[in-house]
Amino acid sequence: MTQDPLPEQLAWLQHVLAERLDMEIQAGDRPWDLGLDSIDAVAVGGEIQRHYGIPLRVSWEWLMTLTAEKIAAQLASASAD
Repeated sequence: MTQDPLPEQLAWLQHVLAERLDMEIQAGDRPWDLGLDSIDAVAVGGEIQRHYGIPLRVSWEWLMTLTAEKIAAQLASASAD
């Protein structure tokens, strides 16, 4: 049985977001609702692109609309491909 990669992606995303927003990020938090602005979204999206190969325009949209847990699920899915 293989380990579910979601916790790894969630921990990584929470760390990256916490550095940008200077606050703890919970799995159910939407980054945009916590004050992530467009400049921060581009910076975090750039990190996502470097680590996971997700296009910036896609990760930017995720950061605006999805919770951290749902973004991590997308990253885990991309990692599995």
